Amino acid sequence: MATSMIQRLFKQGTKIVGVGLNYASHAKELGNALPKDPIVFLKPTSSYLENGGTIEIPHPLDSLHHEVELAVVIGQKARDVPERLAMNYIGGYALALDMTARELQVSAMASGLPCTLAKGQDTFTPISSVLPKAMVLDPNNLELWLKVWLLMLSCHKLRCSLLESPITGR
Repeated sequence: MATSMIQRLFKQGTKIVGVGLNYASHAKELGNALPKDPIVFLKPTSSYLENGGTIEIPHPLDSLHHEVELAVVIGQKARDVPERLAMNYIGGYALALDMTARELQVSAMASGLPCTLAKGQDTFTPISSVLPKAMVLDPNNLELWLKVWLLMLSCHKLRCSLLESPITGR
């Protein structure tokens, strides 16, 4: 089931929605004030990269950052869904990397522009196989980590999220 779900995601997925600065520690690391409301951004589906693929860096970048994220895969068409029904639309979960060309992001933010070029490059969203929703009992109480060459690079405890969860509102 997980394989067919990831294949369907790559074939039929229409957008990637991200929430920026949703961890207090990350906002502090970037020197940003904590946002009152979630900062929502979109990434194109061309940024998907299948598990095991190679991240392509399109031009020399001074600073390419990566964060491990919980990808929430919406399993059916949804629009204006009441919060109390939102969990019914989740098809599964995956691990994803949110790659960011930091100098492009800083430049965009300083100009009040969106971070599309910084986050939306082709292959900038590597994603694992999708786990069916039933396999993740509490998506708000997970610990995600990324190791590259046995070095811990990114770690988030979702229960420490700064803002209300877009999944449950808690």
